[in-house]
Amino acid sequence: MISSRDSLRHLRRGFDELAALLALTLGPTQGTIFCTGSARNTVEILTDSGTIARRVIALPDRQADVGAMLLRNMVWGVHEQYGDGAATAAVLAQAIVRESARMIAAGANPMLLRRGIERGVEAAVTALNTQAVSISGQAALTRIAQSVTGDHELSKILGEMFDMLGADAAIEIEEYAAPYLNHDYLDGGRWRARPAARVFLPEGKPELILENPLVLVADEKIERVDMIRRLLERVVGEFKKRPLLIVAPGISGEALNALSMNHARGTLTIGAAVITTSGANQDDDLQDLAVLTGSVLLSRQRGQHGDFGQARRVILTRDTLTIIGGAGDSPAKQARITALHGQMMRIKQDRERLRMRIGRLTGGVGIVRIGAHTKRERDMRKEQAKKALLVLESALTEGVLPGGGTAYLDCIPAVLAAHKGCDGDIAFGIGAVASALEAPFCQLVHNHGHVAPQVALNAVKKMGVGHGFDTLTGNYACMAEVGVMDSVRVLRGVLTAAASTAIMAITTEVIILHADHNRPAQVKP
Repeated sequence: MISSRDSLRHLRRGFDELAALLALTLGPTQGTIFCTGSARNTVEILTDSGTIARRVIALPDRQADVGAMLLRNMVWGVHEQYGDGAATAAVLAQAIVRESARMIAAGANPMLLRRGIERGVEAAVTALNTQAVSISGQAALTRIAQSVTGDHELSKILGEMFDMLGADAAIEIEEYAAPYLNHDYLDGGRWRARPAARVFLPEGKPELILENPLVLVADEKIERVDMIRRLLERVVGEFKKRPLLIVAPGISGEALNALSMNHARGTLTIGAAVITTSGANQDDDLQDLAVLTGSVLLSRQRGQHGDFGQARRVILTRDTLTIIGGAGDSPAKQARITALHGQMMRIKQDRERLRMRIGRLTGGVGIVRIGAHTKRERDMRKEQAKKALLVLESALTEGVLPGGGTAYLDCIPAVLAAHKGCDGDIAFGIGAVASALEAPFCQLVHNHGHVAPQVALNAVKKMGVGHGFDTLTGNYACMAEVGVMDSVRVLRGVLTAAASTAIMAITTEVIILHADHNRPAQVKP
């Protein structure tokens, strides 16, 4: 057990060790980290701070490792939720801990410092929200993606897609056999599904296309003919044998035999599809399909006998079902889209799936096919694309601010203004936040390597709001004019997460270390 007298010292040592490593990856002139793999004589090249935090799973010093673990969890959480800003979060957290530790050593009360830090962060967040501006246009979106991925070709594709599809862009990332990138758009939604039987795909063709079909969606397995007999009779009589799509969790038994026979004989043109997602996702997919097409679910559980929806076109392949031009009721679709947006605001997990569901309901889906010469390169590009999706969505939704650490510098006057009416340790806590807001800018300049960080900091302060240091060119510039912008949601979330973790470190009273045999440093394979 480590007492409060020594706990901050040990936590800070672990903080500093990991933060120093992650700080090297900040910005376009980032450093490269070599990490030994689990196999002998293998080295993994790492440039992403989130991945580095996951790989370095233990420090040799168990006491310092507690601090590293605290920082590691925060960094990975930022990486998962925002897609960008993990290295910035580490730099900010380290700076707040450093300033706070200095004050605590001089006799400051950690709990009063905490109140000051919280007040300073609140002032900074308000300033960030106030200064945010909207963004639009393919060129601006491409620059945002470029700042995340460092991949111009990939960024150009993502910028185009978000420009065309908007903030609710549903973009699927697929692996591609060719060693280059490709992309496509769907005028509708795509679901993972398969034909209930091979007979529903035309002989020698990979897909069944139904033009202007009726659509029936069931949330239960269809096994008996009497479950759908009335509806089939309506297709023959009332609807004059229009093509029919039936979607369900399963289609088998006498019902499958009847549908297969009618389709094979040409009595009806039928596409019988089985949704291949599972659990709650399957139920969500079926309900989304019903809303998109205007179908009334066939559901004994809900006491519904089912009714037809419509679509302009349906494409059924061995693995997917695509609905184009669903004829669902617009208010019903909008209500479901609004509900999904609400879920995205409340939860951190499954945001990619929620965004995909929204995109399917709005009728716009993009597909990025990522290829490369090696599997490692392809995996890296896929990870970069996923990060950029989160950042572009947040930029379009909540706006952007000058990048390169400039937005944080511009918040400092508002933070210092929060000093009014405060004194003692609370004021010191506010001052710790103001000082820490300079750290990301200084680290970016340090990584550039050709200008002293303090010299650059003094220069941009004289130039005024919105000005910073372009690390790609080595010039001072207005960040908006050179296209260096950051998402306000990312900047806000990064600062909040960093401050929360720093507060946890400086207010920790006791560290308990369970018995463990001298373990070596470990690296996650």
